Amino acid sequence: MTVNADDRSIADKRQHINGTRDVDLAATYGGGTDCSAVYCHSDGLATPVAYTNPTWGGAAMTCTSCHGGAGTTTTLSATHLAHIGTDVSGTSQFGYSCERCHSATVTNSTTIGTAANHVDQLRQVTVTAADGGDDAVNSNFTSNSCATTNCHGSASPTWGASTTSSDCSLCHGMAADPTDGRDTNGDTANTDTEVGAHVAHLNAASGISAAITCNQCHVDPKDTAGTYVQNVNTAGHMDCATVLTWGGIASANGTTPTSCATTYCHDSSAIGNGWGGDEGIALDWATPMMAGNVNDCDNCHGYPPTPANGHPNNTNCNACHDNVDTDNVSFTLAGKALHVDGAVYTSGGDTCTDCHNADIDGGKNGVHASHTDVATFLGTKSITAGDYGTNGWYTTTWVNGAPMFGCGECHPAGEGTGHPTAGLNVDLDPTGETPPATSPKSKNTETPDTPTYTSGSSVTCSNIYCHSDAQAAGSRNYALTPNWYGGALPTDGTECASCHNNAPSSGTHGSHLVGIHYETLYSGTAGLMASGGTGAAAHGNAATSDTIGCQTCHNDTVTVEFNDQNSVCATCHDGGTAALQGNMAIDTTGSTHVNAQADVAFDTLTGYKSRAQVRDDITTVTELNDNWTRTDGYKASTSFDQMKVAAPTYEADSSCSSVSCHNGIATPTWDTGAVADCTVCHTKLP
Repeated sequence: MTVNADDRSIADKRQHINGTRDVDLAATYGGGTDCSAVYCHSDGLATPVAYTNPTWGGAAMTCTSCHGGAGTTTTLSATHLAHIGTDVSGTSQFGYSCERCHSATVTNSTTIGTAANHVDQLRQVTVTAADGGDDAVNSNFTSNSCATTNCHGSASPTWGASTTSSDCSLCHGMAADPTDGRDTNGDTANTDTEVGAHVAHLNAASGISAAITCNQCHVDPKDTAGTYVQNVNTAGHMDCATVLTWGGIASANGTTPTSCATTYCHDSSAIGNGWGGDEGIALDWATPMMAGNVNDCDNCHGYPPTPANGHPNNTNCNACHDNVDTDNVSFTLAGKALHVDGAVYTSGGDTCTDCHNADIDGGKNGVHASHTDVATFLGTKSITAGDYGTNGWYTTTWVNGAPMFGCGECHPAGEGTGHPTAGLNVDLDPTGETPPATSPKSKNTETPDTPTYTSGSSVTCSNIYCHSDAQAAGSRNYALTPNWYGGALPTDGTECASCHNNAPSSGTHGSHLVGIHYETLYSGTAGLMASGGTGAAAHGNAATSDTIGCQTCHNDTVTVEFNDQNSVCATCHDGGTAALQGNMAIDTTGSTHVNAQADVAFDTLTGYKSRAQVRDDITTVTELNDNWTRTDGYKASTSFDQMKVAAPTYEADSSCSSVSCHNGIATPTWDTGAVADCTVCHTKLP
């Protein structure tokens, strides 16, 4: 031995400067220029040790001279190869650089940073802070295993253990079932924070959806081109604490999640069409949410759903969602994949007619077809657009002149945003609702005539505006409706009389029958003249006179000029004394019948003819001369007076003005009844 153990003094001077190279060690020194079995030139392993035989004076050595490289022929351990290797053929290799675990010694895979920590007979493992370590030598490597590192989560894997797995199960789950929910430490209890509800998501154990993949909540290396292990360093995977990112399902329907509670999956307000509502379920990662019963549905949707959110308020889910099983608490085998997938699925086209079919007049639906137009009110209403809502709820359309009502005329307002509830809901009373003034339902407010309907096999309605003579509240006359099941209004020409009487007697209707002075004429101061002996004397001859009827003042509702069913007309027009002309009918192009208001629309009065020639010279009387033109003289068989003014008006106070019928000077009020004083219309009498 030439040198003492302190490496600073000569032990045997005879072996120093003696013309030979004296090497005394367990290893050998060849008589040439190489060393063998020298620790300084070994791979540093405990056993088996691999030595390098360097030649003194030979080429400079590198890291791979002793430790080997990252290829499959490396002299490093198999576990080293798994971490630093780059050959991914059949083995998990992550391509790490040496400083990831030996930062106290090297700065990268080719440069020694601190020589004192190299070839010092110690294996110094120093995990960087970036990987969850503390940069202290061996503090994260005890008992030949790693701990408290980001790389292995909560596990402390033993160095040298098998690394044959090449997918996620290398760290997550187990090889037999990578999605069994266990954490990186092998724990499986859901009360463990790292385990929690993973298995419920990954295996869809509750059966309410398809399996939720990792990438809905986390960065998933498999989403990047390449293999799992090639992408294991993907940002957000192993570089820091658990990172939540959101995939297509979690952020469906325009959601921007900030936590599990605000994902599409769990934020009930994010469910399509506003049908989720806030069920107030607090999420706890370590507490199971699903119990396998109806409460599971109630957690998110309500069971039944909350009517205020616009969803039908019943639990017959299968009726609209055929991916739900017939028990209405579970899903068909294929159907669960259509739940919690970012879309809402319904059967039959997703419209109200899924339940209320176009043949709505059949069976228990009674006479819906004569009251509403399915195609208009239901055929285009999409359930996923928020149910029927209030759009069109009180709307009325007209088909062939007959009113077709929105559902709200007979059903309560709540039905528009949350039906059906148990049983049949009919509510004719607008109290508590806000139907517009154009809704007939808004007129069902007359006390004590509260609107009612019977139930059972014979259903009739009473005290409702739709089946009344449409007079003002307090004067209105109501008709009992036909039986909803099988009943019908008459079709023999008497239908007008069902509600209005024919002729009507309200207001001054009785004074506007047949024609001007068709029955009585003024005769000086002695009274009235008797009616003419023939109809042509005062009315009924189209060449010399016009008949006043409903069409004269309600021309946007009725345009027919004859009315055989008028009780006055029928005294003569019985098919014998006078020929029948035809029955009154609603104008098939009209849109004013039963529209919640009195529609006064005058016919074009210019050209109206009258035989009521009371005075022989009308040019000397202003009101007559301004409003009438005489043809063929006075009282001749072909003579008549014809109206000049064509634009009368009907005022808000129910009065008429500028009407030639009243010689243009009177403004009579309709509701005051018949006027017996001739001077109301005539300023100068014979």
